[in-house]
Amino acid sequence: MVAAGAQDAIYQHDTFEDPSPRDDRKFNSIGDYLFFARTLEALPDEELLLEFSELNVEGGPALYGPILQMHRRWARDVLAVVGAHPALAALF
Repeated sequence: MVAAGAQDAIYQHDTFEDPSPRDDRKFNSIGDYLFFARTLEALPDEELLLEFSELNVEGGPALYGPILQMHRRWARDVLAVVGAHPALAALF
């Protein structure tokens, strides 16, 4: 919602401004989410296809290329939101 600039719900706790510390089990969900985004952004195509077999579709780059591009676009959006929130960015 934030990356799209859309109105989001109002939450009791703003995880972007006050994330759970790394040693809190509540961190696991957002930590895994952010780690996945960073992995998608960083790994070359070949390694992503080995690491995440569900992205590997038959047909070669003409078919899996757009799938990887879509996932990387999502990862860039996530990491841009993280970069705009210093408390969240500090988790990395």
